[in-house]
Amino acid sequence: MKSIKQNTLFILLISFSINGHTQIPNKSQEVRGLYGSYVSLVKKGNQFQYFSEQVDKRVGKSLPRYGVRATRCGGKIKKDNTCPGITLYTGGNAQSVRFSKVVGPNKQIDDLNGHPERLLTRLAVRFSKKDNRYYAISYVSKSYSPIDGKVIPALWRSRTSNPNGKWEYVGKLKDERGREIARKGSGMTFIVNDNYSSRRDDINPMNNKFIHYLEDGKKLFIAYSQDGLEWRYYRKNGKLVNVRPSRYSSDPSWIFNSGVKTKHGYFMFVSLGWYPLAHRMLYSKDGINWEQIKYFGNGSRVAGVRVGYNYLKNASLSYDNSSDRLYLIMTTSGTKHTKRVASMTAKSITPAKYLNAKAPKVKKPVVKAVPPKTKAPKVKKPSQKSPPVLNPRVKTPWARTNPRYPYLNTRFSIR
Repeated sequence: MKSIKQNTLFILLISFSINGHTQIPNKSQEVRGLYGSYVSLVKKGNQFQYFSEQVDKRVGKSLPRYGVRATRCGGKIKKDNTCPGITLYTGGNAQSVRFSKVVGPNKQIDDLNGHPERLLTRLAVRFSKKDNRYYAISYVSKSYSPIDGKVIPALWRSRTSNPNGKWEYVGKLKDERGREIARKGSGMTFIVNDNYSSRRDDINPMNNKFIHYLEDGKKLFIAYSQDGLEWRYYRKNGKLVNVRPSRYSSDPSWIFNSGVKTKHGYFMFVSLGWYPLAHRMLYSKDGINWEQIKYFGNGSRVAGVRVGYNYLKNASLSYDNSSDRLYLIMTTSGTKHTKRVASMTAKSITPAKYLNAKAPKVKKPVVKAVPPKTKAPKVKKPSQKSPPVLNPRVKTPWARTNPRYPYLNTRFSIR
């Protein structure tokens, strides 16, 4: 984490042509009043709600009167106490916001042995319409850089649908045995699935309520949970599944991964190594199999921001379902303090092969018409009586019909 003087935050529009090649605009709009390296956006109605981990110095000095103690964000400036916890910024448009409240202060982190400089970083906030509340994943640590080397993912949630209301710290993410699922990471891909299955799904992790991606060296894993308390890793035949495509095996670690679920699939932005000299924008139809949309190499520019050392640091993705808008919030390192914003529809950057793909036709079974059942007419069985005994002295008009004696089936007279 860098100090404010070393960080510049951008929210950028990336537009894509139908064949998947990006066209980066030269201009973007400035956002005034927003601070922080890791920012999530939730749009509710006409209000833009930005959640960050950082405030400016002026606000930081005023927080003690409200019972909030800000922690230094790290780096060389030890007196720069500007990281108070989950911080809310609001505004009527995306270009101008102002500090609203510290909704999740650092002092609520109660599983770090009460360390005086405990703090959170790498924040991702989502809103669940089904639960009518906010959920957040942040990484918590004892100061920064952490004194024990641990930066651990943890879960937060609001008690109501009001972002200014009370929030509670749920705790560090732990597995079914009560162990921390990760001790060091930077993943900000956090999905709250309102259409989750009633039972935990170990076959398809994307059917669960909470999904979080964690990097481990050159691997990328999925953790999932139904209640936020007990987490499991996605496995097949008992082995962890690495969802990072093998064709990118030459990449360094994918740090600061940030992803969202949209109407058209899943999107993720990753930074390659530290300090990142390249970035990738990725897409997945199912959240497990990923492919590249755009590669940003060293020396290239993203909306005028240069990719390379001491320039582009990381990016956070946020999504507004009602408008199908995808926001890419980028943090750069430098001396300027401007913030910029733009948006794009998720549909516009979805690979064409997935947009135009038609559902396979299902052949309807051929049902043969069955004629209605009719009763066969009753046929009188021929008599099985023995042929009559003919008396030559008695005149008989003709012989009776008998199947046993076909020659009698002739009309004749006995004289």
